[in-house]
Amino acid sequence: MSRVTLDFPPPLDELVRSRADQEGIPLDEYVVREMEKATSIPSEHDLWERLKQLPPVPKGESGAELVRAGREERKQYLDELFDDLRNRR
Repeated sequence: MSRVTLDFPPPLDELVRSRADQEGIPLDEYVVREMEKATSIPSEHDLWERLKQLPPVPKGESGAELVRAGREERKQYLDELFDDLRNRR
C-alpha cells in the first residue's frame, strides 16, 4: 500500500479522528474505508457517460397530456358512478 500525506482543515481532522475513535479503528484504516466507499459510487461524469450510451427514449405524450387524459378518465368514472347512484333512487 502506498503512503499519502493529507492536510485536513482542523475541523475535518477532528471529525475524522473522532469517528475513527468511535469505531475503535486506526485513523488510516478509517480513511481508507471511507475513501473506498466514496469511490465505489459512480461519479457524475461516469453517470453522464453511461446515459450517453443508452438508446434515446421515444417521444410520446407530454406530461401535461398524460395528466389531462388521467383527469378525463377519472371524470368519466365519477360521472358513471354518480349516474349509477342517481338511477338507484
